[in-house]
Amino acid sequence: MNLRSWSLLAAACALGAQAPQTPPSDAQTAPSPAAYSGSVRDARGRLRELAEAAQHDEAAAFAERVFVAPAWSVAAEREQAEFWFAVGVARGAAQAYPQAADAAHAARGLSGSSELGLSSAYNAGAFRLAHAERLRQDIPQIRERLKLPPLAPSAQGVPQLGGAPQGPVGQETASDPIAVARGAYLAARADLIERWRAGPDADTCANLELVVRRLRELDELERQNEEQQNESSERENKDQKQDPQHQDKQDPNQQQDQQQNEEQKDEQDPKEQQDKPEDSEQEAK
Repeated sequence: MNLRSWSLLAAACALGAQAPQTPPSDAQTAPSPAAYSGSVRDARGRLRELAEAAQHDEAAAFAERVFVAPAWSVAAEREQAEFWFAVGVARGAAQAYPQAADAAHAARGLSGSSELGLSSAYNAGAFRLAHAERLRQDIPQIRERLKLPPLAPSAQGVPQLGGAPQGPVGQETASDPIAVARGAYLAARADLIERWRAGPDADTCANLELVVRRLRELDELERQNEEQQNESSERENKDQKQDPQHQDKQDPNQQQDQQQNEEQKDEQDPKEQQDKPEDSEQEAK
């Protein structure tokens, strides 16, 4: 899963290395950062330096300063697209893949079908594919196959630039992990197909082939889970039929009705017993 390099971004604004992140929400940015006073072009270079130094929190804070800078509102769309592209690279370095894809989409929307736009479309798909690959590791069968330890009940979240989970812990793995991973792979496929339609290249084709293999794998895992559930239900039904006390356990009302019927029968039996001696005497006479 290759991504475009920093050198291409500097020379032709092609792309960087890994995944972007959109600016933090208002709830995460109080108080507001001081606006950056330099040009957007200079800001792009500074952001690259922070990302390459693995100063992810600093990179996130710096990007926020650029987004509120006076130079940002008057910058040409090309410069904004290039900066969004660099933001994506910084966020990718922090392995914040969903946010990286958002930044790549922003760059794509501002750069159209140019070289930068095509690279942005490719990166959006690559970032989402990287995110899907990580979600795939939340599937119990995959973890067992990869010899990874079982996940804690709520151990996952979407990492931010600094690597900390974003949002409630366990939010993304709360539902069926196979369904969650499938959704991520389908999202990656949509972005990669957009890039492929603009002119297929080897990296895009390779990533699409990987997505197809992963989706088939998920279908097979889902089929196996359904078979196991069916077998478990059949065994449970069979065990219930073989249990001699199952009927009483399952229907206590029926047991009570049976008891009442026996009591009523006992009340009628003495009369029948009283008649039997007379009948015997008559037969003796």
